[in-house]
Amino acid sequence: MKSKLCKNEFLSNQFLWSRLHRINQLKAVNSMYIWLIIVPVLINVLSTLQPDESNGKLINSFLMQIPKLPFSWRIFYFSAIFFFLANLLKSWRCPQIVRENSSFAGFRNKGMNDYNLSVYNVLLNFDEGYFGQSLIKARTRRAEPEYESELSELFQKLFNHADKLYECSRIICGIFYSVGFGLITYTAVESFCKVIRYTIH
Repeated sequence: MKSKLCKNEFLSNQFLWSRLHRINQLKAVNSMYIWLIIVPVLINVLSTLQPDESNGKLINSFLMQIPKLPFSWRIFYFSAIFFFLANLLKSWRCPQIVRENSSFAGFRNKGMNDYNLSVYNVLLNFDEGYFGQSLIKARTRRAEPEYESELSELFQKLFNHADKLYECSRIICGIFYSVGFGLITYTAVESFCKVIRYTIH
């Protein structure tokens, strides 16, 4: 049984795979991965300079050193974790047609045709009957002017279907991205307020 979260219509309409994929491509998101390296390295240095009594318990030692880091660094670290989880879930669950194509124009610019669309259709198990017959019909008209419009219609129908698949995964992925951006925004606002307070005083 799906949870209420996975049935939320508003979130489902906001977090489509195509939108999540565009977020995944942002440099700001991918550049956050550096904090997954920086923070553990610094914690390792702190652990060496200020050894605790954890008797070699690595996880316990790691958690004890986190509060010693600058607040913004801690926020960036947790933000990077949420981005990593979102990207991981998106890579696993996002349908191939959405990952590889942002539009019909892009689909055609790659030299793809009805054959590639039929492969996507098989992977999605969309509609082997009607949709399959429509692809066969379009295939016989490759040399005709109607081919592009028919192929475009079939592509959009399949793309829209794929864009809304795996509702629960989409919503969870979108929430992870939102939390990641929320943490960054919080840090930016806090830093801005500090500058304003310093300027005023």
